[in-house]
Amino acid sequence: MPHWLPERLRPAHRETLPSFVSRLAASKGVSAKNLALDMGVSLKRVVTQDPEALEQLRIWSRLTDTEFADLLSWTGVGAGDIQQEFRGELVGSRSLRNPAVRGCPLCLAEDAAAGDGSPFEAMVMRGDWQLKETVRCVRHGADLVPLWRANSPSARYDIGSRLQEILPALLAGDFSQPRREVTEYDQWLDARFENGTDATWLARHSLYAATTMCRLLGACLQRLPGQAEQDPHQLGFDALRNGERSFRDALNQLADHCDSTQFGPSKTFGSLHEKLSRDYAKDPQFAEFREILRACILENWAAGSGEIVLGEALAERRLHSVTSASVQTGVGPAVIEALLIEAGAVRSDDPRPRVRKTFDAKEYAGLIAMIPQLAGPMEMQNAMGATRSEFRALVELGELSPVTRIAGFKTPWLASEGIRFVENLRRKGGSIPDGVRGWSTIQLASTYTGIPVSQILSGIRSGALSVGLRDGEPGYHGICVSRNEIKAMKNHVPRATKKWRDGSISIAAFGRSIGIRDHGTFTRFAEAGHCPAHLVRNPSTRQNQLRMTEAEIAAFHERFVTPNTIAAEIGLHRNTIRALLKDHDITPFSADGHEFGRIYLRKEMVAVLPDWAATHPRR
Repeated sequence: MPHWLPERLRPAHRETLPSFVSRLAASKGVSAKNLALDMGVSLKRVVTQDPEALEQLRIWSRLTDTEFADLLSWTGVGAGDIQQEFRGELVGSRSLRNPAVRGCPLCLAEDAAAGDGSPFEAMVMRGDWQLKETVRCVRHGADLVPLWRANSPSARYDIGSRLQEILPALLAGDFSQPRREVTEYDQWLDARFENGTDATWLARHSLYAATTMCRLLGACLQRLPGQAEQDPHQLGFDALRNGERSFRDALNQLADHCDSTQFGPSKTFGSLHEKLSRDYAKDPQFAEFREILRACILENWAAGSGEIVLGEALAERRLHSVTSASVQTGVGPAVIEALLIEAGAVRSDDPRPRVRKTFDAKEYAGLIAMIPQLAGPMEMQNAMGATRSEFRALVELGELSPVTRIAGFKTPWLASEGIRFVENLRRKGGSIPDGVRGWSTIQLASTYTGIPVSQILSGIRSGALSVGLRDGEPGYHGICVSRNEIKAMKNHVPRATKKWRDGSISIAAFGRSIGIRDHGTFTRFAEAGHCPAHLVRNPSTRQNQLRMTEAEIAAFHERFVTPNTIAAEIGLHRNTIRALLKDHDITPFSADGHEFGRIYLRKEMVAVLPDWAATHPRR
């Protein structure tokens, strides 16, 4: 029969199994090892929770089922190879079982002083001290400190022996730490330990995932200005307690702060990125955190198609950066950046390094595909089969326009446009029979008759002039017109129309300035009557052209905005603008089933940004 212990010895609140066994032993004046032998088991079997050993302990201690269950709840019970069930939740074994045993020296000193007999019968090791993410004692505001270290579980959890070794130093205050203010994180964790109370967004997550994320995110946030001395768990808790939006904001802060060419996602987010991409890559407890961090990475860095981001391959590229566009096109980053600024893809005042200056890959896919095809004047002339004077005349007329007007840019021409221009003219004619005379090139016919090249081209397009194609001259220089028809035209040349002087710009140029690169889309927008524009007859080409005056441009801005114009007006980051549009379900303007690209009603954005409405009623 067992030697029953006094009725008064019951588990203290939050006490662990090894602590209770050691106090039982102290109450009998024996060591924990000898007590275990008296029960017919070993101490190792008790602390490793061998079922037979636990049953013997329950019999000897005469604990109720509720008391014994509570004791195990505050100790943690194995739930597989790498997890423990602790306070009704699954936690990683390493976060609960550690060779270094921590505790609050003030609690232990008070226990020793309050006991009637042996201090080792009174000193209690609390279960909440075990968790790696428990920072301090809520009762005393003192940081938990390492009390001893032992690799062997039998030695580690022989609590009475270890306390005997440190008791003099403990009572002398050698373990004491300066008291700190108890944080909201500490109070939140303590309440969750006690009864599962949690009024924050973290209630939907396991204790293990929530506390781990507070630490990992907080350690990252300490790198922000003025945060180095702040408690990392509290920083992380502040960012996570209110939900996904505040978590995203914290991640974007980190992304914006770490603007160095060497700071990719792994360096920007440090151990947070490392753990979520490796240790917790498949852990369902961290799934939502992984998804949010992955979304942030894809919104801030130019990940390529097929690239692995937090354990998941990217199906298609979402963003390009100046750097990635340079690599893909083979064109220098300075040149690429200038082209992207002109196109409205990136801002000229963006202070970030080129690797972080990002833009929508799908929206500007045409531009990126076009850049490697850009050619210099000589390449353009050769591709068109034109002489220098012929090419120059076409440029002056506006028949050929460079893709970019960047000063000093050496390859502003798109050869395919020149080739298409020539092919359209050549379709109008047929070969000149051998030996037949009376045909001249377009440039020569203009020189001899004084008829502008533009008028000759208009005659070809309208069918008023016949076209002959010289054998052996496949390009523009091989296109000829009949001298007789040219002479007849000369006799009916009307007076030249005076050029406009209203200061207007083409609708295509205005579209580009607000980030709408597709000329056809914005033209349809204007032709549908959604913004004012007027037709002007080009005096050189004699073609009608939609243009916009300053007043018409102002009228557009009065009613509409684009991401580019919003960014220019209030300085919001493009990603923030996109997030606002998405969060508030603001869709691009459409009418009668027709869409016109990323053009939005100003009044809808004003509703989202009331402060902007007060300071920016219109552009």
